[in-house]
Amino acid sequence: MEKDTEEWFRNWFDSPYYHLLYKHRDEDEARSFLDHLLANLHLPENADLLDIPCGRGRHAIYLESKGFRVRGMDLSPANIRVAEAFASKNLQFYVHDMRQHIGSNMYHGIFNLFTSLGYFKWAHENLMVLKNMVAALKTDGYLVIDFFNAEKLSNDFQPQTTREVDGITFHIQRRKKGQRMIKDIRFTANNRNFHYEENVLMISKAQFESWFAAANLHIDAVYGSYDLQTFMPESSERLIFILRKK
Repeated sequence: MEKDTEEWFRNWFDSPYYHLLYKHRDEDEARSFLDHLLANLHLPENADLLDIPCGRGRHAIYLESKGFRVRGMDLSPANIRVAEAFASKNLQFYVHDMRQHIGSNMYHGIFNLFTSLGYFKWAHENLMVLKNMVAALKTDGYLVIDFFNAEKLSNDFQPQTTREVDGITFHIQRRKKGQRMIKDIRFTANNRNFHYEENVLMISKAQFESWFAAANLHIDAVYGSYDLQTFMPESSERLIFILRKK
């Protein structure tokens, strides 16, 4: 049985099985979401944008196709190797840990999508990531954060689910530990048993707002879905912030 017991996201995000499990989050969904976002952001022509973490680059690739200069950064070398096949003059990819300095006053917009905060063991690391992104933004630049709605997830808690994808059955067990949601993912593939873990801080809207105040961010809008419907605490699947650097 294989399991990452330290920083769970390093092995899991580097695994092809992560992308298989979440393959329903496809290109069409990503493009539709970005179209809605771009319609609500006042980005300059040829803006410099950052997608972090970028995974295999689906959001970054589409942003570049809209005429922007885009960088994608991700902790996973395997993800970046896949994304680099799409690199061009206006689209570059880098292996980077977002807990480390990203840059200063570089970007008109930064996109942090598909629940890409709350991974880290220590609370201050999550705030550090936020401050790193703010430092990399130009004044009045936009930061978009897409997270799950912790209130709805907690209320609709399902301790066990099963998902079959391309002949592999993923057995998923969820448990709460303090303010964290832990997901144990077990499956068999190629005659081997695998066990991966997701361990994410359940960040409330109020907690996010306190971090934004500490990081000098202004909340422009809050949405509850990928088509940017109004956020409803008890029913919205997502918690999406459009923020600007003061």
